[in-house]
Amino acid sequence: MNSNFLGDYRRICGIDEAGRGPVIGPMVLASVVIDRQFLPTLLEMGIRDSKKLSPSARLKIYKTVGRLLASVNVLVIDPKTIDNAVKGLSFRNLNDLESYFTAFLIKKALPCKPELFIVDSPDINPLRYRERILFHLKRMGVKVPRDVILCENKADVKYLPVSAASIISKVRRDLLINKLKYIYGDIGSGYPTDPATIKFLEKSLSKGKVPPIVRFTWNTFRKLREKHQTLKFNYFKQ
Repeated sequence: MNSNFLGDYRRICGIDEAGRGPVIGPMVLASVVIDRQFLPTLLEMGIRDSKKLSPSARLKIYKTVGRLLASVNVLVIDPKTIDNAVKGLSFRNLNDLESYFTAFLIKKALPCKPELFIVDSPDINPLRYRERILFHLKRMGVKVPRDVILCENKADVKYLPVSAASIISKVRRDLLINKLKYIYGDIGSGYPTDPATIKFLEKSLSKGKVPPIVRFTWNTFRKLREKHQTLKFNYFKQ
């Protein structure tokens, strides 16, 4: 963790997402605002790269970390909105969509007066990603100095505030996936590498009924659909 970098900042906002890659389910973005004095406690709680934590470990942290945070905000982006961004209908692309909602989270966090915003950048060019965030902030009528927004790749494993945001976004997505399983049956994790997810997609295609929890622009779905291209799809509401 690169927490020493945060020495001069008394209050920091961390922002990260969960569920960018799955073919099923929403993407969840979360922001947390935390005072520097509580960072050692985060470390003691075991907050680190959320991908290396088990779901139960993440849930345990999720239930206790709130007392340390000055602010928490969560946004849920549904598959249709994601598909429209990938098609270039509502945003330039998926990165642009994420930068817009990141800007919205920054705006929401401003009343807590964080001195630094740290964002896990999905763009291989973090500076370019920061410019998109600033662009959207400007369109929202929000003025934030460029140098108080730090965008980095793998920020969730470098900075504790982003690690906390990562855990919150992942747990919230896990809870949403569990709700979807209750409605639709075993959808797996939603990731293309999950056999249960692939089985669910194939079953849906064979029935000609693909639910709106699926991201239709994903290559995983498109390739499976080619096998069932003679079928007529009847989408049903969630």
